[in-house]
Amino acid sequence: MQIYLVIMKKFDLHFSNILLIVVIGLCNKFILNAQYQQNLEAKGDGILMHALEFSIPVSPAFDLLGVNPCLVPKPSLVRNFKVDWSFKSYGLSPNLALQTQPINELYFNTPKKLKEYHKKSNFVKFMSTLDLSMGTVEGNNNLETKQVKLTDSEGNDSTIFLESNWKIRSFAYAMKINLYREQDPLNEKKLFSRILKEYDEHKADLKRQMKVQHSLIKQEKDFEEKLVLREEVKSLEIELNSLDDVYLDRMRNVADLYRAEKWNSSYVDIAFGHLLDYDSRDSSLFKFKDLRIVNTKWALWLNASKGFGKNILTSGILRFSSSVNKLVNEHSVSLDFGANLRYGNHRTNFFIEGFVPFYFQEQEFIDDFNISVGGDWRFSRNVIINYGMRTLFNSAYKLENIIPVVSISCMMR
Repeated sequence: MQIYLVIMKKFDLHFSNILLIVVIGLCNKFILNAQYQQNLEAKGDGILMHALEFSIPVSPAFDLLGVNPCLVPKPSLVRNFKVDWSFKSYGLSPNLALQTQPINELYFNTPKKLKEYHKKSNFVKFMSTLDLSMGTVEGNNNLETKQVKLTDSEGNDSTIFLESNWKIRSFAYAMKINLYREQDPLNEKKLFSRILKEYDEHKADLKRQMKVQHSLIKQEKDFEEKLVLREEVKSLEIELNSLDDVYLDRMRNVADLYRAEKWNSSYVDIAFGHLLDYDSRDSSLFKFKDLRIVNTKWALWLNASKGFGKNILTSGILRFSSSVNKLVNEHSVSLDFGANLRYGNHRTNFFIEGFVPFYFQEQEFIDDFNISVGGDWRFSRNVIINYGMRTLFNSAYKLENIIPVVSISCMMR
């Protein structure tokens, strides 16, 4: 009887150990499978981060400075740090703008945080579109300056300008926030759902085939046939190891297609900015106390777009601004209207636009208008080139100037 009890205890012990090993093995299998999918989902979220913007707009600071190829901006939403360069001459003057989104960087700057986007409140989502930018460009040196009016003995009036040889630079900062967007990539939770499902099925099928092949190898007596089976197992292992890359490429293609089809989605943005011109001969932005400001400007503008079909995008702008010429103590306000028509796709498109500023200066009404043509070329996910030819007409419809403008925008990610 004692021998029987000893045998039963040993049997129970071995059975418990075997059962524990089986449970651990099954748990490991489920955990590994879950990790594979989580890893692919995380990589997919990383790919989605590169599809967040349907286009790369020039910074609002450059909009206020008026150095964009188009005076009617193409509204869009970016969620990464960005740098802009603008060229209005053949020289490489430091016309530079920086752009960032502080709330987005705080809440949604990693793939892991992006997965929680749909759980955040609408207020957080709204504030995440807050965009801050600042820029500096070479300014207009043909300034109206201090003057003295003299009358000679014959009663003739003449004007003497007291200063010249200006070296003006312009600096502006602006903030923008999105009021409406037709499409939001971060809310597309099922963008890769079909790919992830096929990935799980494909991986499970490959593992099942490998299991069958290993079973056949154990049963096979013919060594030549075993060699063939082993080669088949190797090819299955290679396919399994490269499976992630295959499906990640599919995810990239889906993200590119998604961005291509939504490039002309509708947006409404509102922005506010401040511009100042200063004489850089004897002052700089780093010496605020001695900064010699010659002109200031405040502006508030509304920018909206509407897409039609797959190739047409219309944009418009309404801007109110107030400026003061410090040299002659002159104040003026303006109300600007503009409309832009684009045709193309997310890679390349061309535009024609009209822009009309109405100035109200000391009870005097002044108007002129601009007609511009140009386009942009997004030759990579992170870089876009904008170009335009701007024509300036006076109120008598006489051509006064033609200005070529080129800018480069680069997403720093």
